[in-house]
Amino acid sequence: MKKFFAVLLSLSMLAALLGGCMCEVADTDLNADGGGSAEAKFGFSEELVDALDMREKMTENGFTYFRYNNRGYYGDQASEHFSNPDEFNAIFAEVVSEITEVSAAAAPGTVTLALASDGGLTLTVENKQSDRRSAIKKELAKQLPEYSDAQLDKLLEGMVMTYRFTFPAALIQYSQGAGITVEGTVVTIDFLALSAGTYRFSTSQADMSYQRPLGSVTQESIPASGTAYMRRQTVEVDGRDVTFQTYALSDGNGGETNYVRLRDIASVLNGTNAQFSVDWDGSVVITPGEPYAANGTEMQASFSGDRRYRKADAATKIYGETIPFTAILLTDDQGGGYTYYKLRDLGKVLNFNVSWSSSRGIYIESSQPYVG
Repeated sequence: MKKFFAVLLSLSMLAALLGGCMCEVADTDLNADGGGSAEAKFGFSEELVDALDMREKMTENGFTYFRYNNRGYYGDQASEHFSNPDEFNAIFAEVVSEITEVSAAAAPGTVTLALASDGGLTLTVENKQSDRRSAIKKELAKQLPEYSDAQLDKLLEGMVMTYRFTFPAALIQYSQGAGITVEGTVVTIDFLALSAGTYRFSTSQADMSYQRPLGSVTQESIPASGTAYMRRQTVEVDGRDVTFQTYALSDGNGGETNYVRLRDIASVLNGTNAQFSVDWDGSVVITPGEPYAANGTEMQASFSGDRRYRKADAATKIYGETIPFTAILLTDDQGGGYTYYKLRDLGKVLNFNVSWSSSRGIYIESSQPYVG
């Protein structure tokens, strides 16, 4: 199965060059003990095969006919059985390694399976490619410099890159986003549509504390640029006082709205039930439940005093979904950018409580859902 996938990707790039009529699908059936089986199919559409008069040659080389989504393909199939999550993880790790050698853009990321203490299963997909179709298109553009943008788009029409996982029981919680379909016990992932991020699908109660239901916010209208006024804001976080360097926007009527740096909040909440990671792939990527990886700039801003700001134009994504946060961007003297968010918006979306009282001031309860 391992070398098979590498061959698939080599052929898939050829298929794209010849017309984009490529199908790459994998179906995995999971048993309650973490064992199961996986079957992969790769093929060229029968229309392409006939157009190139390759039907006889495909047969001679051992390729067989199969159908997927009511369309016929000539290609190859492979299957693999695994007895436990470790064997599953080893298979997929080698698959990803083989694919990456051929095309880093087409690699499906990291796929791992874990058996929880309560007997449930958790499947984790870590996808670092924010726009796989565009990345594959760039690879093709290097191979075909004479092709126009429209011609490259035409080549990519009809490409299918879908992985399907069937669980032995109903999913208790699961990630959502573009490219993900959940129907009963079946999770289907379209890797051509999947955004960068970490996605989890679980039948376990024990392993699901990381994913609370996400709340929603509405993006507010603020000036595209202006002056942000430095403030020092003390916030009680799970019973301890933490002082943040925040920046406030004035509404012109004496009122102010404070914004806090995302990485500062992430570092303070790290290790709590409300922890989240922060990454950048052209957009800000927040992954709830993931430990935060410090970069050394937390809680020590490289500038002070009032500062010019501009409205943050980069998207903020969670589980591949763009969240309409109201955010501002401040830059240091070297041009480095720092994104600041409203604390209550972060609490609402990531579902940790942010509130205020006359005796406590602003406080965060990381173990409690947002109530305001």
